[in-house]
Amino acid sequence: MTSKHNIEIVPIGPEVDTMAAKRPQRVTLKGRVVSVVPLNPSAHADALFEATSGEENKSLWLYLFEGPFPARAAFESHLKQKASSEDPLAFAILDNSSGDAVGYASYMRIEPAHRVIEVGSILFTPGLQRTIGATEAMYLMARHVFEDLGYRRYEWKCNALNTPSRSAALRLGFTFE
Repeated sequence: MTSKHNIEIVPIGPEVDTMAAKRPQRVTLKGRVVSVVPLNPSAHADALFEATSGEENKSLWLYLFEGPFPARAAFESHLKQKASSEDPLAFAILDNSSGDAVGYASYMRIEPAHRVIEVGSILFTPGLQRTIGATEAMYLMARHVFEDLGYRRYEWKCNALNTPSRSAALRLGFTFE
């Protein structure tokens, strides 16, 4: 016997848990080389500004919606706004050896009911780019999303012309859609 909607003859796959994921909070994720901590402008602005300002670092901002910031006051104001948001929820990446902030990243487009979340607004200073710490920071954030919060989908979006970001996403196991 078939139902009016042919439910018995159309394969739909195994039943999926429909419980919502937990909303991310401002937590510390400690790694071997780096730690991911809640963004704190008064604690992180100096190191981040020094490592991302100047003509030699202008390209760091090429694919971001904000920056570059020629003046420290404008940068600090930007970090304050970023730190006060719940979505995106911003984190600083700290080098465990020095304690200095070497980048930042955010959870964004947070959809607990659909169990989908995005990592974005990623800024790695030259000292963090292409290092074990960069990989570890992204691993810590992804592991937290899946194992602690219960999300099923973790997205990384970047400009199609941003070759370093696309390469990093592929190296970390993201697939292109």
